[in-house]
Amino acid sequence: MRNLNLYLLTTLGALAGHLPVRLISLVLAAGLGWTLAQPGLDRLQLLAQQRYGQPATETVISWRHMLEESRALPDDEKLKAVNQFFNRRIRFNADQAVWGMPD
Repeated sequence: MRNLNLYLLTTLGALAGHLPVRLISLVLAAGLGWTLAQPGLDRLQLLAQQRYGQPATETVISWRHMLEESRALPDDEKLKAVNQFFNRRIRFNADQAVWGMPD
């Protein structure tokens, strides 16, 4: 799971609305396992508010809702839900522009 987190963090880019990659890392760290206790997510939400403001807080709230709604799904459906969550929030750019090399 750690390698997946690292891979996602290095390839996701920034969330739409110019939310920083650090927020993505906080969200991924809090949610991909679907096992963190409520206080951990509360802290994540507070940190998002303090560091990045209301847009980041709304992203964490949406993430929490997605986690709750997906809790009982099979793993492949959870992965689809996570993928869909981020795909809706990430601005696409070609590999050449992001990495300086073609795909």
